[in-house]
Amino acid sequence: MDPGTSSTATRPSRGRGSRGRPRGSRVDSRGNRSASTNLSTDVSNTAPRVCVCGINAVQRTVLKEGPNKGKKFWCCSKPMGQPDKCNFFEWVV
Repeated sequence: MDPGTSSTATRPSRGRGSRGRPRGSRVDSRGNRSASTNLSTDVSNTAPRVCVCGINAVQRTVLKEGPNKGKKFWCCSKPMGQPDKCNFFEWVV
């Protein structure tokens, strides 16, 4: 073995792909990370929606007990009770 070589090869940093979010992970609207269990993503589910107000809608999840609990939907991003909040609503399919 040459004095200038080592039996352990070192690899250069892979750059951006070697840190940050793991491949296949997602960040929800609150900044929480979750691993993706479905590698084929339907673009229609993730493409931003624009509500009647003309601003980007937000995706929310039903928390209330009942048959729709856990289902995702799109709605106006303005806070509840705000006078100019529109009634935009669309289930995520």
